[in-house]
Amino acid sequence: DGLNDCFEISVKQYERFQLEIYNRWGQKIFESTEPGKCWEGRFKGKPVSAAYHYRLVITNHGAGEEIIGTVMVLR
Repeated sequence: DGLNDCFEISVKQYERFQLEIYNRWGQKIFESTEPGKCWEGRFKGKPVSAAYHYRLVITNHGAGEEIIGTVMVLR
């Protein structure tokens, strides 16, 4: 349907941006240092379906924040 086909974090101001997505075994399956780059729910070119953990680190004006969460991919 073209809705929610890509997981991305939108930020306006940042000095450092790092988004990492991990599978349930702790294997990193996606990494981005650009807020506009999104994850399309694929690993090694193949579509995936499950819950994945993400780690987001944003630094702005010397202050940093780490956010940890879960994204669910349903097909």
